Amino acid sequence: MVDSLYIHYPFCKHLCHYCDFYKHISNERSANKFLSEFESSLKEHQRFLNESAVRVKPLKTLYLGGGTPSLLKEAFEDFIKLLKDSFDLSELNEFTMEIDPGTCQLKDLKNYQKAGVNRMSLGVQSFDPLIQPYLDRSHTVPQIKELLEQVSNLNINFSVDFMLGLAHPSYLKRDIEKELEEILEFNPKHVSLYILSVSESYPLAHYLPDEEIIAEEYKKVHDYLSKRKFHHYEVSNYAKENFESLHNWKYWNQESYMALGPSATGLILSADNQSFRYRWSPQYKILKEDLTEDELKLEKFYTLLRTKEGIALDEFNLDNAVISDFCKNNYGEMVSNRFRFKPHSWVILDSLVDKLL
Repeated sequence: MVDSLYIHYPFCKHLCHYCDFYKHISNERSANKFLSEFESSLKEHQRFLNESAVRVKPLKTLYLGGGTPSLLKEAFEDFIKLLKDSFDLSELNEFTMEIDPGTCQLKDLKNYQKAGVNRMSLGVQSFDPLIQPYLDRSHTVPQIKELLEQVSNLNINFSVDFMLGLAHPSYLKRDIEKELEEILEFNPKHVSLYILSVSESYPLAHYLPDEEIIAEEYKKVHDYLSKRKFHHYEVSNYAKENFESLHNWKYWNQESYMALGPSATGLILSADNQSFRYRWSPQYKILKEDLTEDELKLEKFYTLLRTKEGIALDEFNLDNAVISDFCKNNYGEMVSNRFRFKPHSWVILDSLVDKLL
């Protein structure tokens, strides 16, 4: 049984040189092209789920990402109609939509909210007008501020994306605390933190900070947000109490979720060892990958160690001496027979997990 859905909208008005998500440059025909392909893929998706004996329940979480789905604008009403024709949205607890500055107007935001969006994820990344241009985003800091003001006035739950490790000349000293202070004036309930990851051909590679600087930035964000009652509940996520992302917990807890849109990936778990992952190709074909129990267990091990929940010791065969050493050296702690890393350890999580394995 599955009650969560991720949808990928594959168009952007600008292709940022660091981003490797599947996307194309948007034009006046993009929204209609997406709707046409989306309608066809809904039928293919239903056929695929039926053949796989997957039971779909009324959706509890829905996430519309991209790309830049806030470019849908007038086409959003038709998009919602297609959704409602295929899924029961009557029990939807969280409907998140990614919004980029400069891509829509206040009337569009109101229409998204009216249509059922009750959580927005805003692509802020940086609030520094001198550093923002090096990020190769298509918007400016004034446009970010305008969007934050508009969404804040909607009285809607919203999250902001904030990025570390940005490329910029060394003489531009980034003031992390000042940026966060200005962002928090708009009262977001959630902050998603990302460390810039780029390919070898990244044009501004000579401006990238070293790992020590990134670690310092990470600590500054953690200290600043923690003092303001944001709970660091996953490596890259902070939330005020009761405002954690319900949809993302599906991923971290390894629960089933569906997917639609080119490059989108879904996961279906089955008690009879018939679990599988499926991915949509750019041609809207479904590619299926069967998963073994060991593969799923390893994935769950990694994802849970990224969270405040940690792992149950009776579920995984671990070296107790390593666990004890981590606790002794303040990397982690035991809570009700579960081991979890402390937030300050998450910045070196990969190396610590390797020791556990």
